[in-house]
Amino acid sequence: MPRFKILHLIPSLKKGGAERFVLDICRELSSREDIVCKLVVMRDENDYKHLCEYIDIVVCNSRVIPSITGKDYIDISHWQTIVEEFKPNVIHSHLFEAEVMSREWIYPNAAYFSHCHDNMFQLENLKLGTFLKKSLITNYYEKRRLIPKYQKVDNQYIAISKNTAEFFKRVLPDNIDNNVHLLLNAIDYKRFYCDDNRTLDADETLELISVGSLVPKKNQAFFIPVIQELLKNGLNVRLHLLGDGAERDTLATEIKNADLLENIILHGKVDEVEEYLKKSMIYLHAATYEPFGLVLLEAMAAGLPVICLDGKGNRDLIEDGKNGYIMYENNPEVFAKKIISLINQPDLYNSISEYAKKYAAQFDIKEYVDRLLKLYGENSKVSSYKVVANSTNPL
Repeated sequence: MPRFKILHLIPSLKKGGAERFVLDICRELSSREDIVCKLVVMRDENDYKHLCEYIDIVVCNSRVIPSITGKDYIDISHWQTIVEEFKPNVIHSHLFEAEVMSREWIYPNAAYFSHCHDNMFQLENLKLGTFLKKSLITNYYEKRRLIPKYQKVDNQYIAISKNTAEFFKRVLPDNIDNNVHLLLNAIDYKRFYCDDNRTLDADETLELISVGSLVPKKNQAFFIPVIQELLKNGLNVRLHLLGDGAERDTLATEIKNADLLENIILHGKVDEVEEYLKKSMIYLHAATYEPFGLVLLEAMAAGLPVICLDGKGNRDLIEDGKNGYIMYENNPEVFAKKIISLINQPDLYNSISEYAKKYAAQFDIKEYVDRLLKLYGENSKVSSYKVVANSTNPL
């Protein structure tokens, strides 16, 4: 008989950091002999079919749509059936839509965990202007419905960065804010690791890379003047942008207008991101808000120094001058100079590359799941379940 049953719930498996991380967790949990893991999705959307082998995935048709007019739409019958048949020891939800549905009906035998992938704006505290904007009123209403349910189940929260942990401690009531646990995200290290020693020939093209959804906060347009500055300084350079999103057409037009079609390549959605990382020299990241930055660790595992803007959550990952550089001003010229400086110092580049690989190794998914299981055991009704972590949490 399996000793521990864990149910994860997420709205969908569309491209995104939270979605991919859930799959990494579930794959590793499913590989453990004494664990049974089920992944429930609320919509049949899956951009990660290549990562879903060996994971028990079920689509749930239930929905909970709160309404400030009092006309809430609530249909949780399918969710109840899934939970009652599976009988989980832990229900672990991801993203706000899953929070709302999974707490509408309480299964008494499970410990409840919320994964704080970012600072959920729906939980922000009441402000002076809240009642002047419909969306803020809706957020406030949803929070008022959700908080008592959190209190009822003694909800536990897993924050992915110090910035996110501070946010949840601030917005949650005093009687549950001590349930916030800082557990930095992890990667499938072996998938991204590259043991090749990179060298840059002066006659070769400098291959740069950045990965992320093409949305405003990812700020990829920032790279246009950066690349222009590099070209001005005589570098033969090509930046590979992996990802898709609402800003793609606008970004494509700006790249064309800047006459950089040969220097900035939009690849769209890519399954085998690791293959692109292993062919690149430096990883660039321009996000103005980054709850954590899994892709930064993936790039480091491949041996890429990381140069990024300050996105708050990524402060936990960048050791300035050791595994990369974090820039606190959004200045393309300064950003470009950091790239040039790194390329002009091969010994420094090699040192950062090697340290980046060692640094990323601390965040392997196997050790992460050990720590997660320990947290589950400490907060679930299966008090006899103990997991000895292989390593300490890398903070």
